[in-house]
Amino acid sequence: MYESGRGLVALAEILVDGFDLPAQRNLLTAKCADLLDVGAAALLGLDIDGAQVVEAASEETAELLARFELAYEQGPGVDALRTGECVECTDLTNATLRWPQFAPLALEAGVAAGFGLPCRLRDEVVGAMTLYVNVPGPLPEGSEELRHGLVNVVTLGVTAHRGREMAVRAGQLQSALDTRVAIEQAKGMLAERENVTVDEAFTVLRNYARKNGVKMRLVAEDVVKGVLTIPATYRPN
Repeated sequence: MYESGRGLVALAEILVDGFDLPAQRNLLTAKCADLLDVGAAALLGLDIDGAQVVEAASEETAELLARFELAYEQGPGVDALRTGECVECTDLTNATLRWPQFAPLALEAGVAAGFGLPCRLRDEVVGAMTLYVNVPGPLPEGSEELRHGLVNVVTLGVTAHRGREMAVRAGQLQSALDTRVAIEQAKGMLAERENVTVDEAFTVLRNYARKNGVKMRLVAEDVVKGVLTIPATYRPN
């Protein structure tokens, strides 16, 4: 139990300081597989558009199997992600009806049993950890508390990573909106001031930006502020 506690602390330390899921994926899932004494582990999640993705895998085989799960929509991980419930299959030889494409592929890869553990944040399922075991049978007796602790720690990492992605996306969308607004304002001002069409005003802005190596948004903002007067030579012929 002491070693398990140390393992949880080590896993938490991975997630705390500047954790970046793609860069730390092998360390994250390998630590989970090691603590739970299973062959391999993979982490499924949802990207910011809601699509199911493989977030991490402890080894190449685990990543491949996780991708098969997503491709065929079969397997313990995708079932746990979809239902929010723990999924277990102690013997994949008995799962060919349940997972007709995934089970044979997993068996061929040397996996005998599979388990899916949902990662929950309150009532929302944000991911699922899949455990691939090389021998048939249940997970070790008494490991439920450790599994619960691992999933909680991993959930923190997944949600923190998603939060950063959403913040970046929001910033990009806001920047695009601000650029569009500035250009539209500048087009209107130029069209009125220079007695040209809106399309011609856009061409003036674009020509000036290209020839002077300046971003079009900055040109537009300076026009709106009144600190830039674009010479008539930039008008379209």
